[in-house]
Amino acid sequence: MVGATAASCLLGGFWSGSVVGCSSNECTDRRDCPSAMDCVDSVCVSPTYGGNLRQDAALRDTGTSTSSDGSQEASDGGLDDGAMDDDGGPVDGGADGGASDAADAGPSDGPVGVVLPNEGLVWVGDPGSAMKFAVGRLFDRSQVGFFAESQTFDLGTEGICLLRTERVIAGTVGGFDLARIEIQTAIAAVDPITLTQVSPGLYEPFDTPTTLFYGAFETQFHLFPPGPAAPNPLEETVATTPNPPRLTIALPVAGSLITIPSQVQLTWTPTSNAHPLVVELATESRSVLLTCVTPGDGTFVLPLSATQAWRDQFPTGDAYLDVRYQEETTRSVGPVDLPVTFRTSRGERYAVVIN
Repeated sequence: MVGATAASCLLGGFWSGSVVGCSSNECTDRRDCPSAMDCVDSVCVSPTYGGNLRQDAALRDTGTSTSSDGSQEASDGGLDDGAMDDDGGPVDGGADGGASDAADAGPSDGPVGVVLPNEGLVWVGDPGSAMKFAVGRLFDRSQVGFFAESQTFDLGTEGICLLRTERVIAGTVGGFDLARIEIQTAIAAVDPITLTQVSPGLYEPFDTPTTLFYGAFETQFHLFPPGPAAPNPLEETVATTPNPPRLTIALPVAGSLITIPSQVQLTWTPTSNAHPLVVELATESRSVLLTCVTPGDGTFVLPLSATQAWRDQFPTGDAYLDVRYQEETTRSVGPVDLPVTFRTSRGERYAVVIN
């Protein structure tokens, strides 16, 4: 386990959006920082090791909103950003990847519920024994009212977890338009993955990706602008994100069925630089999401209290537990300055049974 000083710096990085280390580089916005860094809470921080985990996992002590109409402040924190409501409709544009969390943005009360800020996510991942995937979630939720609440679990030197619930209660989710998204995760000899818009704001490949992160140290994401008739266009953008290290997990064994609620013991082989680990409990709808980040020393216990709280939010649909290393880069995409997170991940995904 990390020592007290190292843990304090690491957890401070969780709150500020970086887990690389402590920084004193002051800034007023990202233009004051080097091109590979972002300005978060007036400090230039590197996007390495999940760069915007504060937004992605909403890893701040925002408290819990209990108002049934969402009138109290809510945090973002969806790592899947592109969450779907219980009826199968998208509920957010990648709360996992926004450049400002809902607490910072001060979500406003709409006619019904809370209006959450727009955020985007483009994510390519290798979840071990589960199917590889690539997805873009570029949703416009400016006309949507949400029921939203969050609860933080501070685990001290073990890390931190956030339980986030976001459900659409009024309005219709739209989408931002692109001609296509190309993702090059491997050496140039391997064809890029091409994503096209299959429903408003949702981009998927025609086929399941097969070769990811082969012979390359980074992934390039390329957003191609749509034609002039597109109602909600985004501009051409290119972003590069490091490829994450391989993750070797001893427990749970790959293919294990996880029963929730329960206390889940995880052990893995840490990297030489103790890369932080993301542990996420979700369903396909991702409207109820428990996301934890822990120092990468090789052991972690997902607490029973957190999994019980997740179960008590009545998640619906097929459930899974994600254990992963991830890397992120965030860019502001014009002309609307949409914060989009470009994520790569490697790990393991386990099927979950809810009791």
